[in-house]
Amino acid sequence: MSVYIIAEAGCEHLGDIEKAKRMIDIAKDTGCNAIKFQHFYSNEINNGTKNGEILLRKIEDYGFSIAELVILRDYADDKNINCFCSAFGISSLKTLKDLGFKTVKIPSCCNENQEMLNYAVDNFDTVFLSDGMSNSSGLICPNRGFDKMRWLLCTSAYPCPDDAVNLLAMSNNLCDGLSDHTIGSTAAVMAVALGAQYIEKHITISEFNGGPDAHIALEPTELMDFVYQIRRAEKMLGTGVKKIEECEKPYLWRKNNE
Repeated sequence: MSVYIIAEAGCEHLGDIEKAKRMIDIAKDTGCNAIKFQHFYSNEINNGTKNGEILLRKIEDYGFSIAELVILRDYADDKNINCFCSAFGISSLKTLKDLGFKTVKIPSCCNENQEMLNYAVDNFDTVFLSDGMSNSSGLICPNRGFDKMRWLLCTSAYPCPDDAVNLLAMSNNLCDGLSDHTIGSTAAVMAVALGAQYIEKHITISEFNGGPDAHIALEPTELMDFVYQIRRAEKMLGTGVKKIEECEKPYLWRKNNE
């Protein structure tokens, strides 16, 4: 299986559907497998905290209507790239299900919400789950949906410092991939070398004047190189079977068999 690369659009489109379409084009043209947006309602976010107020402003300024979500999904379908959303509450999940989305993401802030996890595995074909802000023991995956879950190692810091990525926890915690908040591509390439099958990375377009995640996101040319580096790492992993490679055969005359 080739590494599945998810371009996280987040709110970098600034609520403009034409800009969101442009981000879908960029994700497709650079070789990503999917693009992800966010869907949430104010009552799911506004918990009276400062972060809750910040996210609430995102909803008010950058959110898409249900009709616009359908337009974006259909546009992505026409481009032959998967489009799905992060849901931040049970109401968001139900909306995405009713709209016919087959894939959903449970973000780190909701990763211990058993109602959401149960609903997601019952109603979606694939459920991505970030494990940020959690210890291993804090996450409980519904057993009946384990085959649907795609666990992503995540550190919920923006950007994530190098010494907080903890890539070795990916295999120790049976994670399927990495939700990468670091700067650059090093963490993603290393994750692939450690067996990651899914990589998620924020993207942006500076000409849009930048959204709330622009400081950790990749520009289009950077995204192209990011995908290239992951595909190159995949090639380097090989099959695991040691044999004489074709590129070695012209040099076999140097082999001393005595």
